[in-house]
Amino acid sequence: MFKPQDGIGPRGAWVPGPPWIVGHRGAPRNAPENTRSSLTLATKLGLDGFHYEVRQTVSGELVLHADPTLERTSDATGRLATKTWVELSAADFGGWFGREFQGERLMLLDEALALASNRANERPLHVIELAEPGLVDDVARAVAKHGERLSIRVASASRDVCRAAQTLGLSALLLADRPGDPERRFARDERLAACAAGSHGFAPEEFARDWSCERWAVGVDRPDALFRACRAPLFGFSTTEPERALAVRALALLAPHAARYPLTATPLFVEPKASVGPEGAWRVDGVSRISVENPFGFRAAVAFGFAVRRGAFECRGVPAPRVLEPGERTEFELDLTGGAFPPGGDPLCVARFDWSQGPGRPSETLLLDVPIERRRRIVVGELAERIFLLPEGADDPPASLNVRRKGPFLLLALENPGGLSDPHVVAHVDGATFFGGQGLKLRLPSDFSARVDGVEFSAAIVGRRAGRAVWRRWAGGLPSELEAGVPGVLLPRAGG
Repeated sequence: MFKPQDGIGPRGAWVPGPPWIVGHRGAPRNAPENTRSSLTLATKLGLDGFHYEVRQTVSGELVLHADPTLERTSDATGRLATKTWVELSAADFGGWFGREFQGERLMLLDEALALASNRANERPLHVIELAEPGLVDDVARAVAKHGERLSIRVASASRDVCRAAQTLGLSALLLADRPGDPERRFARDERLAACAAGSHGFAPEEFARDWSCERWAVGVDRPDALFRACRAPLFGFSTTEPERALAVRALALLAPHAARYPLTATPLFVEPKASVGPEGAWRVDGVSRISVENPFGFRAAVAFGFAVRRGAFECRGVPAPRVLEPGERTEFELDLTGGAFPPGGDPLCVARFDWSQGPGRPSETLLLDVPIERRRRIVVGELAERIFLLPEGADDPPASLNVRRKGPFLLLALENPGGLSDPHVVAHVDGATFFGGQGLKLRLPSDFSARVDGVEFSAAIVGRRAGRAVWRRWAGGLPSELEAGVPGVLLPRAGG
């Protein structure tokens, strides 16, 4: 059993599970997703394995790729399922991410399963998500080539696929948004290996119930969600924030009595201007209040910093290092000015905790961070509200939607597509994403009128320009991919 006196390593990389932490598509913030570079880096950082999507080429090869189409992560176009391996092997799957990854090749499932051991000298754990139907038999054959030395979960939201995988001797993992009694009974009756919760997570009461299988979570990225995941009796979870996740797992070990994540930042609300400067429309000029608590049972020195993920910012107010006693809290304000064109990549406040050697612990460091989120707000009622979408480039023409509430429903209608062909309306409401045509009609949460803090909301138009998919967004949260930012807030208008 791992003990604090063994040392947690850089950013907690030496602390083992459970919960086991797997990188969703490898380490996609540092390397192009689902590539050899990304998966290899995930193990070097200290993750226990990977969660990736598998699709099949028209010539029968199983490959790692998230989307049905190729445009977002390669220089190729069209649907992956219509391409042969010869065609795909000539495409560049890394140049879109950065020049240093130019020439990165699409990865075969066989190559992923053959990857070397991680830093703990154990073969990586694989969560293989079947991104399309009809793959179970071929995946079973690929897994069989590598014997029993691998720990593999085959994941799908389809009960039929999970049932078939289990029948073939695979360890099936059922993907569900918020698992409850139906999923628990199905997992028990079909003897599934695991069940994973989506964006809403497991309801707290489900941890008090007897599940016959492993409980997982997918897409756990935000600091507070990572803290809850490391506190809950989860077997494992996937994340796109590997270093943050490892640090939080180490925090859970070192501060077992901490009630909350020790670093918070108030959000900054974006009010886009009519004229857009070089920093783009997704900009802020305001103050975020930062709160930092020493969660440990011993004194720690804390140094503070500011990190930019996307765009250009000026930051004022970073304080000098402070020494905090156990449980002591300190607060300060960061004054931020700046931004970028597309939403996403919110800047980070960083806190480095340093402590001296003491009973049962070596002298070490733990680096924690929290995003300073940029959000938009909209109040919705019975009258239509025109919302202008963000320009994502200096030359983008205006684009807009109409939004209104009708009883228990939210209505969205396309008004101006901003020059995009084949436009479609997309919305994110309360953790779920919905795709429509020229409009959308969505049922609001039953308690929407009582939610004083509103619900998560964003809206967008997705269309095509010069043959490629283009998004025009009202706020973050769309598309549901890496670096899309956080959704805005939808508030009920008083009296309807």
